[in-house]
Amino acid sequence: MSHFMSKQSKTYQEAVEALQKLLLEEGLDHVQRAAATVTSPELKRVFIETGYTFSSGTSCLARLITGKGCPHSYYHPTHQGTPHTAPGSDHTFLLLKDGKPCLYYTQPYGITWDTLVKLVACCQRHGLEAIIDSQLSWWFPGKTLGIAIRAKEINV
Repeated sequence: MSHFMSKQSKTYQEAVEALQKLLLEEGLDHVQRAAATVTSPELKRVFIETGYTFSSGTSCLARLITGKGCPHSYYHPTHQGTPHTAPGSDHTFLLLKDGKPCLYYTQPYGITWDTLVKLVACCQRHGLEAIIDSQLSWWFPGKTLGIAIRAKEINV
């Protein structure tokens, strides 16, 4: 019996056996990639079903802060004090609700103490808050964190 699932269906048991075989034959990385291949689309779908849409424009943090278009260029990643990306960003998305930026979403492979301190300072400086949760990530579930950044007064 697994400590993750007390009542296991036959399909569940077969999936576990297949993953155990994959682990022995191809290693842990392949098991994690196989599980992520199955779960990633479902985790992303959850965001879409909650009423979010993905911005077709640039995933710019300043768009969330100002509500306007991205003022940045490749050569000027900070414009009038508004950053283009949050500290530690990787695999970023800007999510909209009712056509307006409401979440800057990033999925890094980890976060160091120094980067976390910079992220908190960035949020405080711009009236934002961050939610960090491994269950929020669809980029590579099990390997990446989900960091949702939003304006403090917005309840999404």
